[in-house]
Order: sequence, then C-alpha cells, then structure tokens
Amino acid sequence: MLERTENPLIESVLRRLEQAATMLVLVGFLSGASPARAVDGVIEINHATALSGVALGDTPGYPITLTLRGSYRLTGELNVPANTDAIVLQNDQIELDLNGYAIVGGGGVSGFGVYSVADATRGQRVSNGSIRNMPAGGVRLGRDARVERVTVLSSGGVGIQLDERGQVESCTVSDSGDDGIVVGAGSRIANSIANGNGGNGISVTEGFVTGNTANDNEDEGIHANGITPVIHNSVRGNGSYGIFANSGPVIGNAVALNGSNGLNLSNTAGYAENVIGGNNGGGLQVQGGLELGTNVCETNTTCP
Repeated sequence: MLERTENPLIESVLRRLEQAATMLVLVGFLSGASPARAVDGVIEINHATALSGVALGDTPGYPITLTLRGSYRLTGELNVPANTDAIVLQNDQIELDLNGYAIVGGGGVSGFGVYSVADATRGQRVSNGSIRNMPAGGVRLGRDARVERVTVLSSGGVGIQLDERGQVESCTVSDSGDDGIVVGAGSRIANSIANGNGGNGISVTEGFVTGNTANDNEDEGIHANGITPVIHNSVRGNGSYGIFANSGPVIGNAVALNGSNGLNLSNTAGYAENVIGGNNGGGLQVQGGLELGTNVCETNTTCP
C-alpha cells in the first residue's frame, strides 16, 4: 500500500498508481504463470507446474502447450488425464529433455505424448525419457526433428513418427498399436529397437536405416521405400517379410524366422552380405532382388 497524503492531487495520483499495479498483476495472472527456470535458463516442467501453467501461452492443466522457442526440462513424472495430449509444441526449435522421467497416459482413445501442432513446425528435439500408454501415439513431430534416447511403450498408434529429414537415434518402441517408427523422406533411423508393434517395426521412405533391431512385429520388420540403404540390422520373428525394399541396397543384415520371405525386394534392389534363415516356414528366403555379393541363405551361399 502506498503512503497516504492529505493533498488531493497527490492522493489522486497514488490511487491511479495502485490501480495500474493491480491491473499488471491481473494481466500477468491471465496470461500464464511465470516460467520456473533452472539456473541454466531451461524452463522446468512437472505435474505441479502443468496444473498452474508452465509458461506464457500455456493455460493451467493438460495439455502443456509450449509456444516459445527454447529449452524445457522435465523435473518429475507427468500423469496425463484420459483422452488428452501431454505436451503440445507450437513453435520451431523447441528442445524438450525428458530428463529420465516418464509421461504416462490415463487411457481413452486419443492423446499423444509429445505432439507438434502444425506440419509447418520444424527443428524440434525430444530426448532422454519414456512415454507410456498414450492412446494416439508416443511422439509425433514435423520436419527436421530429432528424437533420441526415448522409450515408447504401449501407445495406441504409431510409437514415433517424424516428417521429412527426421532423425531417430537410440530409441526403443514396443507394443504400439500401429507401426513402431515411421519417418518421412531424407530421414535416418539408427541404433534403435522396434519390437512387438501392431504394424511394421520400422517404415521409411528414401532414408537410411542402420544398426536397428526389429523383432516380433505383426507385419514387416523393416519397410523401406525408395532409395533407402538398409544396413547391419537384426530382423527376427515378424509376421510378414523380414525386410521389404523396393530399391535398397540391403547389406549385412541378420534376418531370421519371419512369417514370409526374409527379403522381399524389387528386381533392381541390390543385396549382399546378409545372413538369412528360417523364414517363410523354410520356403523361399529371398524374393526378387539383385545379388551384389555373397549372402547366406540357410546353408547355401547362393540366394535365393
């Protein structure tokens, strides 16, 4: 409270100042809570800040809506209500560090773990944590996005999905209701695991797939469209083809015990140095393709 005076003019000015201060507080409250920042300037997110509003443009409660470019970090687990997105990204160049914590869905039929609200957004990054039981999918981002060291378990839709020029590195996606990992043209999937998903383990168009494991998915282990090198992957126990590729090359993979051909290739797709066995119920191990070097099919060094 400002000190009172008997001078009418000064008294009027003081009242106006108090009213202006009150309005500033009210505007600040309505526009969202002040962000909680760590000493390194990263905005912190946890269940309590979600309920009060994380930063400018975010209304209290879920979904947490991030409208400002910059870095954000989880400092606790997020327990998301049913049929609700957990975190929605509404700008380019947002980096979200899950910091070892989990985003956990509350059931229902809709809701992503981390979702980019517009296809035009780009350059987002999500890392270092887990996402469980989100009905619509785990991570869905736009172009030039990167997801690394993220585990997605039991999502209702696609586990991780990125648009063009995306990168998925050292991630695990298991038991999704649809494909495990899906990326657009020019993307790279490396050193990741896609097991037990309801569609293909990995699907990519004109990208690069290397060092991955794709086991026990209901459809194909790896589905590669366009010119997509598929190199040094382990593919086992999938319901359909181990690896489908309509261009390749397909090099140095271990492909075993899949429900149909180990490799199903277009006639111009080159393959070499693969170890292929026990697929298709012991029938044809390789369909199509152009053998560029030695492969091992069952006990033979000539495939198919």
